[in-house]
Amino acid sequence: MKLIELTPITDARLVASSVPEDPSPAWAPGTYAALDRVHRPERHEVYERLLDGPSTAPPEADPDGWALVGPTNRWAMFDARSGTRTTAQDLIRVTLAPGVVRGLGLVELRGAEVNIVQREADASANLVRNPLDLRAAGWLPVGLLPPTPAQARDGSLTAVTLVANTEPVAHYLDEMLPGLQEGELFSASCEMRAEGTPRLRLGVVVKNGSGPVIEWDTEARALVIQSPGTGQAGVMFDAVELEDGWVRLSIGNISTLTGSVVPRVRPSCRLPPAFDAPGDGVAGVRVAQVMVGRTVEPQPFQPATLYARTINLIRRPDVTDWLTFFAQPINPDKRAVDLRLLPLTNTHLEVTLYGVGPVSIGALGVGAVHEGWGTLYGLDQGLKDFSARVTDRFGVTRLEPGPGTNSNRMTLQVPAARSDALIDRIDSLRGKPVMVLASEAYPSTLGLGWFEDARRVFPSPGLHLVSCRFETLA
Repeated sequence: MKLIELTPITDARLVASSVPEDPSPAWAPGTYAALDRVHRPERHEVYERLLDGPSTAPPEADPDGWALVGPTNRWAMFDARSGTRTTAQDLIRVTLAPGVVRGLGLVELRGAEVNIVQREADASANLVRNPLDLRAAGWLPVGLLPPTPAQARDGSLTAVTLVANTEPVAHYLDEMLPGLQEGELFSASCEMRAEGTPRLRLGVVVKNGSGPVIEWDTEARALVIQSPGTGQAGVMFDAVELEDGWVRLSIGNISTLTGSVVPRVRPSCRLPPAFDAPGDGVAGVRVAQVMVGRTVEPQPFQPATLYARTINLIRRPDVTDWLTFFAQPINPDKRAVDLRLLPLTNTHLEVTLYGVGPVSIGALGVGAVHEGWGTLYGLDQGLKDFSARVTDRFGVTRLEPGPGTNSNRMTLQVPAARSDALIDRIDSLRGKPVMVLASEAYPSTLGLGWFEDARRVFPSPGLHLVSCRFETLA
């Protein structure tokens, strides 16, 4: 047995729908005739007028003048009720932002095919999707490596040791590319580790201005801003502790430089001046990089497809000969289930039902999947029809069609160590609609409903049996 604990679908979670809110007009103050129908977009409900006359109060506040009919057409599939359907012509497509879910269930379907696609959600703040026009600038430790063009363009350095001495220039890593142009941004970062040195320093030297300088206090494990810099705006600082005492210090600006400053960025990764004397400490540099760039027009977001599946509802298992194939009506499956969705937070789930002519969905549910309980053979599945025999005053009797429900009486085989968890799970769902798939081999055992009762038997120390009855709403 697989159980889908439903996640409520709210306005915030319904990203898009191909189905209009409702064919009836939205309510507005005015005069209505009896049996007129209106809908309330704010509540996603349809109301029917009970009497002729003016209506000045919203239908939900006027029970004498209006009767609640049910949900609007767009939201009927999400109301977890029996007898309500979302209907459309040829296609129904909804896009959800449900959060972390793993299961999807659809019941009371009328259509030919279900298409399920899970994509990345829109990430407008993602710097990869809204990029800078970047160019890498290699760093060169003056006095440590010869200034060859290849080294100057290299974006990283590995295991460079800077030893404090009387030559402060030996602690610099110079950016060798030309200076920034007006309107460009920069970002400088360096991964350093100190041995016997209380502080590490990262600074950016700019022409015609004082560059920002930050230090990392190794004892307090805190970032210290020595100078925010002048002639610039929107400078940001960051420090991230890495493994084994390594620290990544970063400086960058998030707004364009002013016209009075046309700088040459010279990032400086060094010990503070107070520790420039010989023997005061050793700083290791393993990665150093500077990026400069200019903001560009954001690129259209192209979400990546993470998961896709198509479920064919027309399986035709009842076709046994050519006469049946050509002469008998097609009876597509009325249920579909997918328990393999990716449990990711920032995704959109697109569900599409295709068909020819009218298509409909009785209920769509998504949520967490609970499993680990085997359903034994002997599943007792029942069908209940609420159609009624009606006899009029002339003695004419006819059958009034009505909805129907299913019931599943099943016995679950559960390891003794997990039987308490199963009973607690069923108890926690008391009074809540859930989706249950009694057996993956038989999609017809999928239903939206509730556990009417559950009983536990202890046949052996290591194995328990749980007998439960699941009644469906749809």
